[in-house]
Amino acid sequence: MPGAVAPSVGDIRLGELVRRKQAALKKRLLKRRLEGGVYRSLWGRKLPDSYPSPELHDINRVLVLQRNQRIGDLVVAMAVTGGLRESLPQARIATMVPRRLAELAAVDGAIDIVIPQSNVRLRAQSFWKDLQTVRCQTWDLVVVLGIQASSMQMAARSGARWQLGYSYNHRGDSLNRALVPNQSCNRSGWEYDGQVVPHIVDFWIEMCGRGGVPISAANWDRVKLPNMTDKAIGTLSDGSDRCRIGLHPFSGNPIRNWALGRFAILGRELTRILETDLVITGGSQDSAAAKWLEKAIGDRCKSAAGKLSVVETWSLIRDLDLLISVDTGVIHMAAAVGTPVISLFGPGDPAIWGPRGQLDRVVQDFPACQRCKRGRCVQSRLYCMEAITVDRVLAEVDRVMQGNDCRKETATQALGSV
Repeated sequence: MPGAVAPSVGDIRLGELVRRKQAALKKRLLKRRLEGGVYRSLWGRKLPDSYPSPELHDINRVLVLQRNQRIGDLVVAMAVTGGLRESLPQARIATMVPRRLAELAAVDGAIDIVIPQSNVRLRAQSFWKDLQTVRCQTWDLVVVLGIQASSMQMAARSGARWQLGYSYNHRGDSLNRALVPNQSCNRSGWEYDGQVVPHIVDFWIEMCGRGGVPISAANWDRVKLPNMTDKAIGTLSDGSDRCRIGLHPFSGNPIRNWALGRFAILGRELTRILETDLVITGGSQDSAAAKWLEKAIGDRCKSAAGKLSVVETWSLIRDLDLLISVDTGVIHMAAAVGTPVISLFGPGDPAIWGPRGQLDRVVQDFPACQRCKRGRCVQSRLYCMEAITVDRVLAEVDRVMQGNDCRKETATQALGSV
């Protein structure tokens, strides 16, 4: 069998695993109680269960705050802004995003104005500069897509007639339309086991609806990607009869990464079994590791890591037949353009942050550690990622290919014969 054997609960000290989970949860709950107490003492108000709905025709200038967000956050938010555009066709909609992601935000056809966030490193100074930028204009509605306290304060001080956001742990109680979020918001999955939780897109849609701006449909129909550049085309095979599969082994957090050696074994198996070409995607910081992986897989693999902008990468993903990725922003890019994606999940909760419409293609194979959603692992090993085997991913590739169009017929037959 290619790859290492996955760990099972029986192979480890289950009592130690549970003890570490309980200690981490206890620390998290204490931190949240302390933070919530501070914010309650600052605002001293009880949030109402509902707010009167505004007249939608009175909302003509909208600001969507997405400060300090990441690539995946912006991509999933484009489904929400598309819904806002449908609900408020007469409005002029602007968004504030991190400066480095302004190019990405510009492909959202629902947005009229992209306001780059200040690039000042000091947080307090950056906040005041961005607040001055916001207050230079008059807004009817400010929507906060995020739970940062600084964004809540910016919306509250914006002078907007309606200020809408989820007030996680009382951070945003100063908004005049502050809403208590679903229990899954920024909490460990261990705290809401057994409950049905909304996908992040539906989470924000619910917020808008409860705040008086109902969104009837959310989709990525207004995303306008450019054609692939020559650089992107150069990373793909010219053979139209070959299946083209993308590999994305990199995330911003190491505990979400699958072992690079397993990606190498997976790549070699795919090129051996299938008539396929592979392309590795990633950022400039991933180029060295991607180059190693390219050599380890062989001639049928090319690396695009560090060679393309984030928008160019998205255009490339649109042209793939399949993407295999760890839990990071590109899975949402694939979902947005309809590219089949197999997502390798460890500590995250795919019910919330999986690729919308493709949750049945998520691979997450170690139940004892699922959905902890921590930034750092509390266990002695990354059991959740180690549990994903190469054979398990190959089996999922087989299942996905069986359901694809005739272009994958050769690949499907090859996998079925193994």
